[in-house]
Amino acid sequence: MSVKDVVDATHGRLLSGRHDVTFTQLFVDSREVKPGGLFVALRGEQHDGHVFIPQAIERGAAGILCERPPQGIEGAAVIQVEDTRQALFDITADRFLHHMVRFLVGTMLEVGEGKREPEVMADLLCQKDNSQVSQPAPPHGLFLERVEYPKDLYLESE
Repeated sequence: MSVKDVVDATHGRLLSGRHDVTFTQLFVDSREVKPGGLFVALRGEQHDGHVFIPQAIERGAAGILCERPPQGIEGAAVIQVEDTRQALFDITADRFLHHMVRFLVGTMLEVGEGKREPEVMADLLCQKDNSQVSQPAPPHGLFLERVEYPKDLYLESE
């Protein structure tokens, strides 16, 4: 996910940093931030994530998504949004919907070409990240036509 992807999905504003930065993961807990990640400073009832921005930077955050711009932050991309909770939803929803089909199709193409075993699909669908999937298929020509569920999916079992 790039700075441009985040700015586009959240309607945010890049305050500092480069447009060509790519984030490896999304973090809402500064203690879990890994190098290359995007830290989202959420305001909660007990804590305000903006207070933990320096710790996220120390742990290697490549970007900060915030409502209030931090002072004295250098090297990381800083993206300001109106509401970080809404922005977090927008990023995750956009990332799933926009890219999931492309990753699935890309991986299925490799299965069809014999580059992967068919059994790998079930394993990939259960993973929490997409580090093992194939490159996404090109977007042109891909669309979701319909979703069908088994007729007995919601029937109570006897």
